[in-house]
Amino acid sequence: MTRKPAFPRGHRICLSQNGVELSIYYSDEPHIALESKEIAAEYGADFVKTTYSGDLDSFRTVVRGATVPVLVLGGERMHTDRAALELTHGAIAAGAAGIVMGRNIWQAPDPAGMVRALRAIIHDSADVDAAVALVRR
Repeated sequence: MTRKPAFPRGHRICLSQNGVELSIYYSDEPHIALESKEIAAEYGADFVKTTYSGDLDSFRTVVRGATVPVLVLGGERMHTDRAALELTHGAIAAGAAGIVMGRNIWQAPDPAGMVRALRAIIHDSADVDAAVALVRR
């Protein structure tokens, strides 16, 4: 039986403890997202994975309210590498601890370049334009 999210229009966070993931759904409203992250921390999560809201200020509120590191999901394959780099830049600028990204790396025309670009944003505080240049080497 497939379980439906408590908030159909919301996003999902996953908590991971000892290799086991538990999904918690929350709405687009930051105060409800904060409550979900608090629940994850109470269950002993080492970190939470969530989607980036797309808005620096609202996501910063969510990250600041979390008691465990927040990792951002890459989601579905984006139309351009720049879009994935912009998502990463926004999330890191808002305080995310890192990213969990798969298909936006593996399906990129230059996966190694994409990893270089993501690393530059996360570890070297590169802007999006500088990161895009690393993909097109």
